[in-house]
Amino acid sequence: PILGNLGTLYLDSGDPRQGIRFLEEALPLRKKFGQPGSHAVTLYNLARAHHTLGEYQAALDELNEALPNFRRRQYVVGEAYALQELAEVYADIGETARAETLLKQALELRRSASDRRGESATLLRLGRLHESMEQIPKSVEELQASLKIARAAGYAMEQTQSLSGLASGLIALKQYQAALEPIAEELELSRKAG
Repeated sequence: PILGNLGTLYLDSGDPRQGIRFLEEALPLRKKFGQPGSHAVTLYNLARAHHTLGEYQAALDELNEALPNFRRRQYVVGEAYALQELAEVYADIGETARAETLLKQALELRRSASDRRGESATLLRLGRLHESMEQIPKSVEELQASLKIARAAGYAMEQTQSLSGLASGLIALKQYQAALEPIAEELELSRKAG
């Protein structure tokens, strides 16, 4: 597990190349000796690293290998993460319809697992995707739903991101007065976070 953990640490701290080095070293070991699902998690993290570097085909290949492993082990939350990352890759390469379908699948999995934080994050991503597709009313609706969950559970990061997206959507709809509320709330949250 140490190699995989080091790889994830490097990835999450902004050095995806170094992360890939450790994750690739961990992958065969996790497949052979790891706990069920650890191989799929390593593939998922490798995909995140390749996606970060703009290496989309590698990310797609790793996610498409990880997904059946998550499904076989009935690791619903892992499957949702992989679907969400796959959607992000497809969105980045311009396949927004495919990304939307994958995010909707991830959302259903999040809900079936009662993963409220994941549900909020997936709604946030759906809202951002719909904003990029210029489907602003749908985007605003999803961002409001994400914000409602995040507020109720106290998820500060999701709250801040949802507020930012919501303000952007309301401005796009020329609802300037309404946009002031999420902007003020986002500012207040930022001040509290220091």
